[in-house]
Amino acid sequence: MSGAMQPRDAGPLYSAATDVHDVPGTQVMGPLVETRKDQDGHSFSAVRPFWSRVGNDDETRVVNDILWPIGMIKQRGIERDWRIFPALGHDFDVSDPLSRHRWSVFPLLYGGRSRHGQPYFAFFPFGGTLYEFLGRDRIVFVLFPIYAYTEQSDNQTHSVLWPIFSRTKGDDVYRLRIWPFYGIAVNQGRWTKRFVLWPLWTSVKYTYPDQMGGGFVFFPFYGYANLAERHTRLLLPPLFKWEWTDQGEHLAVNAPWPFVQYRRGLVDKLYIWPLGGYKHSGAEKQWFALWPIISGSRIESVATSIHRFRALPFIHYESTYAVSNRPAGDVEGQTETAATSRYFKLWPLVSYRREAQSALCRVLDLWPLKHTPAVERNWAPIWSLYTFEREGERRHTELLWGLFRHHRAEKFRRWSVFPLLQREIDAEHQRQSWSILYGLAGVNQEGLQKTYRLLYVLKFTRQL
Repeated sequence: MSGAMQPRDAGPLYSAATDVHDVPGTQVMGPLVETRKDQDGHSFSAVRPFWSRVGNDDETRVVNDILWPIGMIKQRGIERDWRIFPALGHDFDVSDPLSRHRWSVFPLLYGGRSRHGQPYFAFFPFGGTLYEFLGRDRIVFVLFPIYAYTEQSDNQTHSVLWPIFSRTKGDDVYRLRIWPFYGIAVNQGRWTKRFVLWPLWTSVKYTYPDQMGGGFVFFPFYGYANLAERHTRLLLPPLFKWEWTDQGEHLAVNAPWPFVQYRRGLVDKLYIWPLGGYKHSGAEKQWFALWPIISGSRIESVATSIHRFRALPFIHYESTYAVSNRPAGDVEGQTETAATSRYFKLWPLVSYRREAQSALCRVLDLWPLKHTPAVERNWAPIWSLYTFEREGERRHTELLWGLFRHHRAEKFRRWSVFPLLQREIDAEHQRQSWSILYGLAGVNQEGLQKTYRLLYVLKFTRQL
């Protein structure tokens, strides 16, 4: 055993030992209190489920969870994210009090400083100014939805009684909406879109140099679109749709949507929803049965092949294979090697995850989603009645938060059944021992010296 820590084990009450990653740590009251720190300065502390911290000595990456998911403080270099629900924020440079930052108390209060140094504040829906929010460079509003003004690049939009009236002007863009009566949107050199008595009439005209055409929809009766060599016809939209190209390399049919969907071309697709269907698009193949219960997919790349299967909410399976002998861009010509990683969950009973030489098995696993680091830090050890971990040649098994433990390394073995029995074999240091009830009876051997213990206080030593 290469770790520097001499193991001490008092079952779920207290333990101090190195884990399968050869990192020394302690646990108190089972999984409730835990600390670890490796030789590189990476540390972990937790008082579950109230608080946990993972980070490094130079503080370049630190994550504090506070009764996750309610609270979180994450620092990456000079940036910091934080969340104490319903408040959250982001500081782009914690070393500069005048740096760009933002915060909010959803959905009422918003504030911060923009990248150009402008401070801002807003009290929704009464009024205020926002920068770099919802994809807009600037937002000004008063008694929203009565009035709002937004800027996005060179485009300026005024809205009154949103979404009823709005007007946008820019270098190449013009939009006017008096909803639902009339609206027009123009992008110079690209397209013009209109509606009248939305959604009764909508139309579009494309003016791209190589893609000219247009179409309309008279809802809910009929619609069409022609764009270069691609043609679309709609009947009782969105129920029935036909789309094809002049050369025949593309065909799409909905008859009726969403129950029957068919495509042929760059995307091959057939849905008989919700009974079953498949979709093949480039390097990705998907299928489903009894949507959304059963589904699967296969994603190919030059180096890997990823297989997924789900039977909601109980089964989630994923495996990744390394691929050899595959030319670039050829997703069919391949030779799959052994799986480089696997993940399996039978919720809420068991989960198993393996990546390279690492593996982790949990019973129970109450989190319904795939492996989530924050859940592993704060919650999973609490509900895990049984865990098995592997890292290379090292193994660790734990049952009922430490009532039974078994740790195995290349030249080290340790078993404990709290409080009845402890057994340890350290071949590297020529040491072995066993103990009943922590010293009621036991033997400790180091090299050629053997010590016997009886009734906690009596000791006898002899040379072999």
